[in-house]
Amino acid sequence: MAELLNLLINNDDCTFGALEFSSEFCSGNIAAVEQLDDAGTSFELTTAADCAGMACVTGYRTWFYYVVRGAKKDLNLTMVVSNMNPQTKMFNQGMKPCYKVGDGPSAKWERLPSDISHSVGEGRIFEIKFRFRFSSDAPVYFAFCYPYSFEETVKKCDAYAKLFSPACGYSRARDDSVYFEREVLTTDSRHALAPTHTHTHACAHTN
Repeated sequence: MAELLNLLINNDDCTFGALEFSSEFCSGNIAAVEQLDDAGTSFELTTAADCAGMACVTGYRTWFYYVVRGAKKDLNLTMVVSNMNPQTKMFNQGMKPCYKVGDGPSAKWERLPSDISHSVGEGRIFEIKFRFRFSSDAPVYFAFCYPYSFEETVKKCDAYAKLFSPACGYSRARDDSVYFEREVLTTDSRHALAPTHTHTHACAHTN
């Protein structure tokens, strides 16, 4: 499974002094980072199109998901996320990106507390701008909306597979209400697995 996840990682990261911007994790996406001021407190982050660098690249380029490491407590950063598809209606209605502080299981995603400005430039390129104050020295993740990555999906499916495994004590003789099956549907051109899972009521499956 590690090989599969590595195929999905966007290996772009940029360092500016102590600050590191990275999308090198499952579902991460930032194509480039540019420092906009001499003080190192303002940065422009450019999104990559879905499937960038592949034959199946699309015109969709709104999703962003990145982490900032090395920021000290009370640092204020201004971040501009550009090269997005126009999302004016959403942001006019109060849409705000999400963030979480830290890597641990207790880290929770929340909407950004700061105001978000947005604009559409030449070629209908959409960008948003926000200011963020770091409350600690911990890494902070930012995303277009609440992420649910492929890695998280795999972990959830692993948990279901374990829960309904006879090796873990599950027996259909005692509980015939759940049917669970995990199979490999196919592999792609990079030999990455494409699994399929069936979760249903046992009666629905047999009928």
